[in-house]
Order: sequence, then C-alpha cells, then structure tokens
Amino acid sequence: MIHGTADPRRRRPVITGVVVIVAGAVMLAAGWAMASAFRSPAQIAAEAVAPEPSTITAPVTQGMLADVINAQGTVAASGRTTAPIGSADGAGVVTAHPVTEGDAIAAGDVVLEVSNQPVFAMPGTFPFFRDIADGDTGRDVEQLQAALRAAGFDVAADGVYGPGTQRAVRALYEQAGYAAPTLEVAEETAPESPEEESGSGEDTEEPPARTTIVAPASAFAVTGSLPATALSLPPVGALSGDASIAFASGDPVVTVSVLEATAALLEPGFGAEMQRGGEPIPLTLERIGEPDDEGGVALTFRAVVDGSLADAMGEDAVVAVTRSVVADDALLVPSTAVASRGDVRYVLREAGDGDFTEVPVRELGTLDGTSAIEPKGDDALAVDDFVRIP
Repeated sequence: MIHGTADPRRRRPVITGVVVIVAGAVMLAAGWAMASAFRSPAQIAAEAVAPEPSTITAPVTQGMLADVINAQGTVAASGRTTAPIGSADGAGVVTAHPVTEGDAIAAGDVVLEVSNQPVFAMPGTFPFFRDIADGDTGRDVEQLQAALRAAGFDVAADGVYGPGTQRAVRALYEQAGYAAPTLEVAEETAPESPEEESGSGEDTEEPPARTTIVAPASAFAVTGSLPATALSLPPVGALSGDASIAFASGDPVVTVSVLEATAALLEPGFGAEMQRGGEPIPLTLERIGEPDDEGGVALTFRAVVDGSLADAMGEDAVVAVTRSVVADDALLVPSTAVASRGDVRYVLREAGDGDFTEVPVRELGTLDGTSAIEPKGDDALAVDDFVRIP
C-alpha cells in the first residue's frame, strides 16, 4: 500500500546541507574581522605618518611702511565764539529763528527774533553795553560804525552817532523787513534875549521835537569774525538774558579726539592725511589739547594746502597720522618670509610647478609683522610675485 508521507531518512541530508552553508558564511565573516583587527607593525607605522604639509605663500606688494595711527574726526571752523543775547529790560523772550544751526552767517544777517524784534549778527570785540542814541560818542559807536561798514553800508567811522550812522541803522532794519526803533528828541533853539526874557510873562512854547533812530544794545549779537557758521541757537521761548549764540569761524581744520595714551605718542608737526572723494588731503598736526574729564584729548589738524578743506565743513573724516616711516617706497612681504643663513637674508620666490628660487635681499626694516626689502643682484623680485612662508 502506498502512503503520501515521505521517508524521514530522505529529508535529513537536505537540512544538513543548509547548516553547512550558514556555518561557512559565519566563519568567512569572522576571518575577515580577525584580519581587520590584527595589523602588522608596518601597517600601523604607515598609517601614523602625517600628510605632507601644504605650501603657504604670500604676495609681494609695494608701498610705504610706516607707523600710522587712525582716528575719526570732523572738519570744523578753527575759531569758536559765543555771543550773549540781551534786551533793554532783561525780560526779552526768543520768539523766532530766522536761521538754523549750520547756516552761514554774514555781517548784518538776522539770527534771532527777541520779543518780535530782530537780532543782527555783527563783527566786534565786545558786546554792546548801552542803547546808542543821537549824539553819543565812544568806542561802542566806533564798533557799530565798523560793523555797519562790514554789512555793506557807507558810514563814516568818526565815533559820533550822527545822522549818517542813523540812516545806516534805519537801512539795516528796513533791509531785513523791520521798522527801526525811534526816539523823539527836542530841537535845540537859540537862547532868548534879555528883552524876550522880560516880556509879558506868558508861557513860552515847547521847543520843536525831531525823530531820531536808536541802536539798541539788544539788537546785536557780536562775534569776533564774520562770515561764520551758526553752531547753536537758543530755543524759542528762552529768556534773552540767559541766551547766547555760538559761532564758528576761521579756516577749516580737522578736529579729532583720542585717548590720552594715544596722544602721548604724538607731537605737533606730525604729518597726516584724510581721504575725501578718493583723494588724499595732506594735513599737519597743529595742536594737542589737554585731557578732559573722560581722558580724551582733542587734536587739531590743519590742511597743508590752503583752501583744500574750504567746502568740507561739517564732514566726518578718518585721519591717518604718521608717527614714523620705516621705508618710503619699497617691496613689502611678511616678515616670516625673510629667512637668514649667517649674514645672508633671502626669500624663496615661487617659480612654478612647486619650485622656489632663492632671492637674496636686504631687509630695510620691519613693522608689525611686515618687512620692507630690497632685492640684491640680478635676481628679480617684483610686485605680485609670491614668496614662501616657512
């Protein structure tokens, strides 16, 4: 009788073959792992060798090698004055600003209104101390006449406040759009004769009056030189007795503030320059100020060429001050590129294909990691060549 169940003895060889294949794979993997884990001393030494270092080069440049200090500054007028603002009764109030800070001010310009009356900028050496009226004389009258002449009025400088000066004051006010202040004064008359004095005893008539122009002290802000620049103005609403105007005048200079330790490294006469529009403007250190409460020191630089800062007023500027010059015009390389062998100095110039040529040089000086050099002999070294840094 035939049954469908297979003979167990016929299946056993098949299972054994599978086990043999798996065991062989495991042994092969273990062999590779052992081969990777165990390396010869030669292999270990070869893997420990550092890679070849890359070659470092630097370009050759040309220029001045100098000790330079850079500082931020501003172009400003060389002179500064403050003009107090007064009023006849000391109770005036600033009511308007016809000009703004930074405006150019000429003699005769209205810079403020105090109690709705103009205040004129005038050149002079002292503030006006009284209202000048008909017939007054003195140095203040002379100063007023000189100021009126600076403002373009034809006035005789005779020191007497007479009709000619009064006409000029009237014209000054009218030109600015204001009415000039006036004063009624009595006309002088001839003395009466004895017969007239012994007349009927009737009251005599008042002498006739005439109108004169007054120049109030409060109408003028006096500064040392005009034209000038308005630096600061009192705010509208300020009392005139506490108010003043700051003016800047004179040739433009560059002012810089540095730390006291930096200022100690400098001396008047040091050369400097500032860049403006891509062009250098040569300067000279003219003055070193005293330290302020915060340890800052003001430096003043003047242009070497007159007029070169004339249109730069108020601009910011970076000033480069030269303390010393190592080389005025030389080839420059990193100091680490200059090698020595005994008394010989040389650099290794890149020749191409990884080769370098030894070029003997004379080291003119070093500063902050840069050397100024001069090639010796016929071995050429030029700008944009590359030298090796060991």
